[in-house]
Amino acid sequence: MTAYILAYALIAILIAFLIVASLLPFKYLIDDIKHKKQKEAEAELKMLEDRKRKKIEKTAISIYNKCKEKNILSFNTARETNALKLIAGIYGVSDLEEAKEYFAKGKQLITQQNEEKEREEFIQGREYDKERFEKAKATAFINGKKKYTGKIDKERPVIDIYDALADSAIHRAESNLTYTAPKSDWAFWGGVANGLAGGAAGAATAYDIQLKNAEAEANAAHIRENAKEELSDAIAIKTKINSTKDSYDAAIDSINNKLIDNTNISEKFAMLNFTNTSITVNDYNNIEVTVKCKIKTDEPIELLGSKAVLDGSLKIEVRDSSRRLVGIGYYSAPGLGKTDLSCAGFNNVKEISALCFVEDYETIDKKDHFTCKISPVNMWIIEC
Repeated sequence: MTAYILAYALIAILIAFLIVASLLPFKYLIDDIKHKKQKEAEAELKMLEDRKRKKIEKTAISIYNKCKEKNILSFNTARETNALKLIAGIYGVSDLEEAKEYFAKGKQLITQQNEEKEREEFIQGREYDKERFEKAKATAFINGKKKYTGKIDKERPVIDIYDALADSAIHRAESNLTYTAPKSDWAFWGGVANGLAGGAAGAATAYDIQLKNAEAEANAAHIRENAKEELSDAIAIKTKINSTKDSYDAAIDSINNKLIDNTNISEKFAMLNFTNTSITVNDYNNIEVTVKCKIKTDEPIELLGSKAVLDGSLKIEVRDSSRRLVGIGYYSAPGLGKTDLSCAGFNNVKEISALCFVEDYETIDKKDHFTCKISPVNMWIIEC
């Protein structure tokens, strides 16, 4: 008897376990639905709060801007408080203390917006100054004749590509001038059709082939006609490319044949006189240096009896009152990419300007006393 009771008890426990196990997925499903509902409710609540916040901020900014427009920036007199109430009333705010809170919040928001805008402009300004500095530095280290021919050296491979494309266009247009349409032998295929399906089918086939041949010939005539214009355009482009290549070659030959002396850099640098130095910190905490510059001698510069120019580049180091190096800049005399050297070099310079980029810009004191040192990077004399 006891054994039967124990067996029934075990069966009951097993059935209960199976029932509970079968209900577990439903429990998880219900929990998942509750969790999703909770998330949706939280998201909706956040959206409503954001909407409310934005409405408050918009009202606050509107009240502040209107007060500022009317020059109501304090509320120490009855006239000022009445003006605030009048302005706030436009935006649905009637309580004076609440209006003052809106005004203060609007002022805070506008201040934050202005600070963010100024910060963004400051970062953009420093990025632009960094580009200026890097470009000036790269130019300063271009030495000798490469200063004048470097631009052509970069452009010449591109011109060669255009030249090859023009040759290809000319060849294609010349081929199209004699383009002949592919035709089918209507008599042959008509005879084949006649033999296979009878005379009517043969005639129809021959007629269809003649129509297609006529269309192909019309298309070929159109291609030949267009080829004339294409050939004319391609020849014109080729002529222009050849002219550009000839002028580039002539310019490079002209520079390569000029005498140049790039020895004794310090001696050539000593030919320059610098006065009236101006050093200022710009809006982006970099330093702008301007110096009057003149070749010391009034005698014409010559190289083996030929008229010449003094050319090259300079490095400018700026230090603060504690002699700490705070910024470095570069200056190159005019003439980059020019092959007419009469306008190149220091012969035509009266003033040099350099942007000295400051890496540790947060330590710069605009009221500090700065000094600068100018030294040569590259210097040479070239026949012009």
